Amino acid sequence: MSEEPPLQNNTHIWEEIRDELVISFLIGISVWMLIPLASGFFLALELGFTLANITTPSIAVLFLITLLFRERLTTRIISIIITVGMSIVYLIAVYNYGLFSSANVWFFPIVLMASILLGRLSALLFAAILLIGFMFTGYGYITGRLHLAADANSYMSSQFIWIIQISFGIIVFGFITSVVSKMQSALRAQIDIIHEKNIRITYLANHDSLTGLATLHLMHERFELARQMANRSEKLMALLFIDLDYFKSVNDTFGHDTGDAVLKEVAIRLQKEIRESDTACRIGGDEFLIILSEVKGKAEVGILCQRLIESVTQPVLFNGHKLEVGVSIGAALYPEKGDSFEELRKCADTAMYDVKTSGKNSFSIAS
Repeated sequence: MSEEPPLQNNTHIWEEIRDELVISFLIGISVWMLIPLASGFFLALELGFTLANITTPSIAVLFLITLLFRERLTTRIISIIITVGMSIVYLIAVYNYGLFSSANVWFFPIVLMASILLGRLSALLFAAILLIGFMFTGYGYITGRLHLAADANSYMSSQFIWIIQISFGIIVFGFITSVVSKMQSALRAQIDIIHEKNIRITYLANHDSLTGLATLHLMHERFELARQMANRSEKLMALLFIDLDYFKSVNDTFGHDTGDAVLKEVAIRLQKEIRESDTACRIGGDEFLIILSEVKGKAEVGILCQRLIESVTQPVLFNGHKLEVGVSIGAALYPEKGDSFEELRKCADTAMYDVKTSGKNSFSIAS
């Protein structure tokens, strides 16, 4: 059977998503920072040069350089550059323009970026730094120690301020939308993987890993179902205990791989001879059980046993070898030989050993 791929690690998946997000946001913020390079120049001509007019272009150049050399930098370093750069722009803008600064709305996006790209503790640290800077700036304006770098009306009526603010809003909105979309996609992918794994686990719990036949767990469930069907239809049910003859000799002579190939082929042949309503089970080694639902009597069971013997004893060709095994079958009928699975199995097992001791390669129905 093919080896199952391992369940993906959630941390690894999130790291891949974060790598994609940081590069996407770096590209977006770098493109956006080109707007302040032009708008900031005209804003400075309109309102006068300030520290923000120098800082913003410098941060823009820093982001562009980071974008250029992004393949040489780790995701964490790029994340720090982005978050620190945006924080500096925020603090200086608030310092120059106070509550009128268009950067006031940047606080939550910066903290969100820090949380997503760097983690919760880093986000708390950046939030604390930004709040402290904001409070000290507020204190400066309240006490009259700081003054607006430009007339308030001129600042608010400047088209360049609105261009910068709107463009930043678009970039942040795109970033948040991308984060939500990628996290939803990752979550759906993980749910699909878990669902597939659960299906696989359920299958392996109910089917033999080598032959694909039912396990004893599933056999008990099928027995109860077959017994109910037999009671409703007022027919019989049979349990066959099958043991291969000379299989140990094949296994010891040619090896376990060859023995496994024989068991697989035997399982296929058993399945071909029984109906869909019947159930074949491998209970271990070279022993099998078969539930025959709704049979008319011993004659019908005997005919099937003979077909099984003829099919299983046909040579198996594997790696140039012509392999032959025999088969001994014991059968017990419900309700004649018992009402429970264990009672029928014990009777079928005894009948099978009677065949073993009397010459093998035949069948016996418990009487």
